[in-house]
Amino acid sequence: MKLIATTKYIILLLLFLANQACSDQPDSQQEFLSESILNTPFTAVVQHTQVIKLSSKPGVGDTYQLSAEVLEPIKGVYQGQISYRLIVEAGEDVILDTKPVIISLCEDNGELYWPGVGAEFPVSKKLIKIAHKAAKENSSADTNKNHCG
Repeated sequence: MKLIATTKYIILLLLFLANQACSDQPDSQQEFLSESILNTPFTAVVQHTQVIKLSSKPGVGDTYQLSAEVLEPIKGVYQGQISYRLIVEAGEDVILDTKPVIISLCEDNGELYWPGVGAEFPVSKKLIKIAHKAAKENSSADTNKNHCG
């Protein structure tokens, strides 16, 4: 009987801890989104329309070009369609996902490029609101854009 009670207690404790871990995740995601907007020159809600592999270089990786329709500009110059470069490890596939996402991009000589992990977020009303707020607060600040190297 004591073993059953102990087992139930352990299960409840694990469920509680799992719930706490999951409830902290959205706050972290919101912080990462705000940080991404503060550190990149372009953010928008986009829907990807095309992916093309441009090159494969040993020691550098595979370069892709992604095209997307801008559904809602958040920060930076609005363009109806954008294209940007993405470099991944050699042999890693880039699969076209057409679900809308919030994406932050860097710019070099007029060309957009992917800054890396932490630059793409799922679309939700809450995250879009947070993104616009971060962009508005950032519009008067001089940022280093340190995610763009």
